[in-house]
Amino acid sequence: MLATSAADAFDRFERAKNDGLLVRGVHRKEEAGRQFRDILGVLGDEICSPSDCPGQIMPPWLAHAAFRLFARQSFEGAKAWGSQFYAELKRLNGTVPFSVVYDWHANVVAPFVIRFSQRPEPNPWSNVAPPTAMQALHGRAFGGDTIAAAEWHRVLYDAFLHIFADRMTVNLNNIDLNNMGRQQDMAKFFHGPRLAEANARAYGGAFASADAVGYARANAEPTSVGFGLDCYAEAAVTAYSILSVHAKFLAYKGTSPPYDYYNGIKSKNERIGFAALAQGLLQCLTRVGQ
Repeated sequence: MLATSAADAFDRFERAKNDGLLVRGVHRKEEAGRQFRDILGVLGDEICSPSDCPGQIMPPWLAHAAFRLFARQSFEGAKAWGSQFYAELKRLNGTVPFSVVYDWHANVVAPFVIRFSQRPEPNPWSNVAPPTAMQALHGRAFGGDTIAAAEWHRVLYDAFLHIFADRMTVNLNNIDLNNMGRQQDMAKFFHGPRLAEANARAYGGAFASADAVGYARANAEPTSVGFGLDCYAEAAVTAYSILSVHAKFLAYKGTSPPYDYYNGIKSKNERIGFAALAQGLLQCLTRVGQ
């Protein structure tokens, strides 16, 4: 039976945690006759994707974010985070205002990007102006200002272009392998500037109207790289992890780069980045109503 309230959800998560029945990355998994569940799977067998999460427990955008953030931290960190996350939802009775999104970007995501953009060269993200401008805009919105979609679009375009650093490509036709490379399919490749434009347009409209449904829709767009999580936040963690090995890779003079070594460093820094964004989101939830 599906959980009916945030209080019920908190109790179910705590039972699964205390019984050692939590898992990450999938909603349910059976092993040796035991049923393991993730942060959303604890809500009931009816959960097949984050979109199935009942609205009275949390909004859709937050369900997708919770699934992604829970899966990408260390397991011990994720378990502790999940308990605090559901405790806040219980306190809020599942009602999460859109101001949390503005708060998260202004006081967590943008500062995270600004910090690694300030690292010395070689640094493809060394320009701090785009994330600083985005931080200011989200800060204004969090303070209650109404900001037109056109202003959001302008600032977001620069911020996305910066965070993608001309390295991001998405093929919107990649499931049709038989047609790959044909001339008519080339327009379906979205490179950095086109991805920046598509995301600035999608997110700009949602931010301008504080539209939680539109925000969740932007997170799920094929041109988003967040897999349901905020596109900019996901791209920020990717950039952070790449930067952790960027100088080492450029300095390597041999013929066979130690990719396993580099990927190990990247994976460690991805976990650190996702944990930082997850803890920051939790702090934003604790500020609601205080």
